[in-house]
Amino acid sequence: MTAPTGLTGSTTNPVARGEAAAERTTRGERRAVPRRSTPHRVTAIPVLPDGSPDWERRASGAARDLSPGGIGLELDSPADMPAGSPVLLVLQDSPPGGPLCAGVEVRHTRRLGPGRLRVGSSFGGLAGEVVRPENLVPRFRPESMALVPGWPEPVLRKWADLGVLRADVVDRIQLCPACHGLPTFRRGCSGCGSARVTADRFIHHFTCAHVGPVGDFEAGEELVCPKCRTRRLVVGADYEYLTGVHHCADCHWGDAQLGPVAQCLRCGLRFPGDQAVEWELTGYHAHHLDPLALLAGAG
Repeated sequence: MTAPTGLTGSTTNPVARGEAAAERTTRGERRAVPRRSTPHRVTAIPVLPDGSPDWERRASGAARDLSPGGIGLELDSPADMPAGSPVLLVLQDSPPGGPLCAGVEVRHTRRLGPGRLRVGSSFGGLAGEVVRPENLVPRFRPESMALVPGWPEPVLRKWADLGVLRADVVDRIQLCPACHGLPTFRRGCSGCGSARVTADRFIHHFTCAHVGPVGDFEAGEELVCPKCRTRRLVVGADYEYLTGVHHCADCHWGDAQLGPVAQCLRCGLRFPGDQAVEWELTGYHAHHLDPLALLAGAG
């Protein structure tokens, strides 16, 4: 009768002897970095290739030893976890404020008995990317001309539904009404959105309160008030500039004030700024497990 995989025992099978030797070598490599025992209970959630939680294959257990680079686990799991599998660990005895979590990659496994699995893992990998702060907060993506997180929103919502992530409104932005792309804003013609707008310029003479076009004050290389004939006017001390009516060169619109005009970076639509769609920008937050803090607590 063949011994179950992973159970120790003598064997004359050269393949089995080779596997046992490789396991001993791996153990030696693992212990090259000192590890410390830790009593924490954990939930191990396998991560699918798209970053989603494989909740049906989750396993509970305990963290047995810990180092800055990895963690050893004993899990109640009838299913195997192949080497290279990404797993998100959630500390069951987390402090208030949200569950502590960390992404790991399985390095090796060993059966301790029916339904019991010993797992050696290192921090990082795909599961670590899932909870990286850079992937949880929306950032400008040039390829889409939009503000989006590193992972698709449906994937992050799945983790939030499990309580691993916390959703927060991080900003409110204005988007294109046609494609929801990110627009740029400027002041322009409120009628057609053109930027080809000019405005009349006036001078207000403080002493006599006269207001007139700049051209009426120009006398050679100096400014002279056409009303009181005061010469050599100094800006700020004797007068100020005023802006008159704005005129659009395209639609001949005229008004004292320019209006906000937007143009979408994605589809190119130009539209009045007050037609922009306001959007709440949602980001996500994870409480990261700090191996050094756990080691300090264990010490």
